[in-house]
Order: sequence, then structure tokens, then C-alpha cells
Amino acid sequence: MAQGGDFPRFTRNNVEGWIKKMDQYLANKGLKEEPEKYGSAMLALDDFVSACMPEFDEPKYTNMKNWLRRRYGLSREMVLSEIIRDTDTEELPTTKLERMLAATPKAQHDNPLLRQLFIEKLPAHIQDKLALLEDNTSIKRLAEIADKLMARHTSAKLVPPAPTPPVAAV
Repeated sequence: MAQGGDFPRFTRNNVEGWIKKMDQYLANKGLKEEPEKYGSAMLALDDFVSACMPEFDEPKYTNMKNWLRRRYGLSREMVLSEIIRDTDTEELPTTKLERMLAATPKAQHDNPLLRQLFIEKLPAHIQDKLALLEDNTSIKRLAEIADKLMARHTSAKLVPPAPTPPVAAV
């Protein structure tokens, strides 16, 4: 088990919840490369789980998550259903999309239905802006744009409105 780290604690009875927390933790730490993600995730697993785990080919972190889902978790369909029902509005769109793609066979990544499901899970103000983009914009590009829109929207909410000048007495 991880010593002294602030990693999300792995639980076998909620693999998808752990994966979501781990993905968010890794994103917050700025880790984007598969080997870095894999190394950090391995530190969060208990000794029994890591001892049972096979050696993974690249992309190791993605393959590890899929193995954990198969071993301790839900079917792909159930995982995708959980992700779609998830109402976490703080999750970055790219993180949500990564989770959706991990739960979907590669051949379905360009499926218009998956694209529509992804867009429907975004806040309405972002959906409106994404609707202006070309239909052939990749789903990954949509997620990147949605991240930027969310960041802009969040920072705009943090800036207090300018005070109104006092009205002069007549």
C-alpha cells in the first residue's frame, strides 16, 4: 500500500469509483504520460492486488484499469452506464471522455451515439458552444475545447462584479 502518499485508496468493491478518483488525482498532479500514471497508480494498490496483477503492455495504465475492471468490477456496458449517470459537474470533460472511451471498445470510439452521450453530460452553456462546431470535429477535440470553456466559465465566476459607483445626492 502507498506509504505517505495522498493517493486515492483502492477498494475492490468500488473499482470504477477508485479509477475516477485516481484519474482526477493524476490530472491534478499534471501526470499525462502512461508510465507516470501507471507508476503512481501502482503505489495506491494494496499488496495483494499488485501481487496478482500481470505485467502489462503499453499503454500500461489503461491496460491496468481495464484489468481491474474485469477482475473486480463491472462489465464495460455497466461501467459506461455508471459514467453516463454520474452527475459530477467538477470533473473535467477530458477526464470523463477518457473514462467513457476506456469503457468502450475501440471500434466504437467514433460512434455518433457515444459523441452525443458525451455532449449531453456537459453543462448546457458548454453544449450550446460545442453545437457551433463542425460535425466532423473529433470527440477528443470537443473534450479539449470543453475543458477550456469550463476553465473560462469557472474563472469568470471567481471575478467579483465591479462595484457600482454611488449615486450623487441631488
